[in-house]
Amino acid sequence: MIVGSLGLLLALQHGDSAYYSDGFAFSQGLEASCSTAERLGPFDFYLGASPNQHIVPLAHYMTTNFGRNVYLCGSDYIWPWESNRVMREIVNDVQGTVLAERYLAVGSVDIVGLVEEIRVLKPDFVFNTLIGESSYEFIKALHSAGLCRPSDGRPVPVASCTLSEAELKMIGVPAAANHIVSSVYFQSIETERNIAFVKRFRERFGPEKVTSADAEASYNSVHMFALAAHHAGSEDTRSVLEAITSVTFEAPQGEIWIDPDNNHCYLTPRIGISTSDADFRVIAAAQRPCKPDPFLASLKSSPFLMDARIGTDAGNTKKVAPRLQVVR
Repeated sequence: MIVGSLGLLLALQHGDSAYYSDGFAFSQGLEASCSTAERLGPFDFYLGASPNQHIVPLAHYMTTNFGRNVYLCGSDYIWPWESNRVMREIVNDVQGTVLAERYLAVGSVDIVGLVEEIRVLKPDFVFNTLIGESSYEFIKALHSAGLCRPSDGRPVPVASCTLSEAELKMIGVPAAANHIVSSVYFQSIETERNIAFVKRFRERFGPEKVTSADAEASYNSVHMFALAAHHAGSEDTRSVLEAITSVTFEAPQGEIWIDPDNNHCYLTPRIGISTSDADFRVIAAAQRPCKPDPFLASLKSSPFLMDARIGTDAGNTKKVAPRLQVVR
């Protein structure tokens, strides 16, 4: 059993079982592992969010609450390409406009042109799929530029599926505040399980350390394997594989389990807004875990309407079908 962002590659090379927490906490989708998949074997499990569990809820939330004219910017590799494709499809479906779609080489901090173009185009919101230093410098430069929306005079909102608690600390205040992020986990989730998880994390790594969706996905991977091995009564690979889709885990985010259709995980989508103390306040959440859809087969050209409760957070949930509606 291999746990980590290289788990998928190693599993394919060695035929071992892997828990692939999708780099760790999110995925562009377009891959799955099950008995009917030809490219991948049945030995790989995805504990990170599928596109319908993070990009789709975010797209709906932003176009509903801020407007339908979006500026897309990202690092130049597959995850931003596919994330922006999904965002573009949803924006087009609601008769919105993608004002521009720009990419920078991974690690590039040449962001002046992006900020100036945003100043000229005046989008309702920015969808940021830049990563690492590129993202940090972009966020700081955009804040320094003081760009506001013509509609209400408020700062142009920046939406993301990757920004984490640790990165907020790296960006620093005040630039790190008021960003809208879609994730299945936030450190601020107020469940007994998560409060205990954060406490143990800080006891081990230090009181100033913060958890994140990455940390939770890795933690969940190990526990799901342990539960499957216990259920099987063996650590034999085949026995664990047969048991894994029969177990559920009370994760820090709430109950999770593996979908036998694609070996991805049922997870609970949430929307959070970053705060000045390097944390997130949950402003919307699905009421129960959402079936993973790595290929967005149910999306077509129509956006999902997340069954959200604004201003509250969904706690533990039962293993029942998620309430998602397709807007046509």
